Amino acid sequence: MGDLAADGGPSTTLTAIGDVYEGGAELSTEDPEKKEFRNEDGTVIFEDVKAGKTTIKFSISDVTPSLLSQLVGGAKSGTGDEEVWNLLDFPTGKEQTIEIGSKTGQTLVLNRVNVFGKLSGKIGGDAPMLIEITGTILKPEKAGVYIMTTKKTA
Repeated sequence: MGDLAADGGPSTTLTAIGDVYEGGAELSTEDPEKKEFRNEDGTVIFEDVKAGKTTIKFSISDVTPSLLSQLVGGAKSGTGDEEVWNLLDFPTGKEQTIEIGSKTGQTLVLNRVNVFGKLSGKIGGDAPMLIEITGTILKPEKAGVYIMTTKKTA
């Protein structure tokens, strides 16, 4: 993941955030919204189609103060065993470029995503604490940049 470039293009500096928790990442697109305009005879004279929203959702199990500050917000202080994370205000999300590699040899690049991270899970018990990442894929502001790309993983 990485911050968008100053010109509105995708990040040129991506930082690895760790492994996606079991179950993988989920990419989904809502069905398009269609509205038909008809004349008095009932014949469709125009159809307005709006694309459905595309989202991504995944979780990271490496819950560290550094990753929490990067993915959720807040501030990290201290180092080593003295490192802590503090959340002063509720996060609002930020725009990032996301690149995810799969075990099948494909890499998905999402050039502009409004990302929201949150801490979730059980304290104790049989499930780990996770950083849940959800994001809405947006059209890049820089002309000529694709919304998403897949490529063979090197």
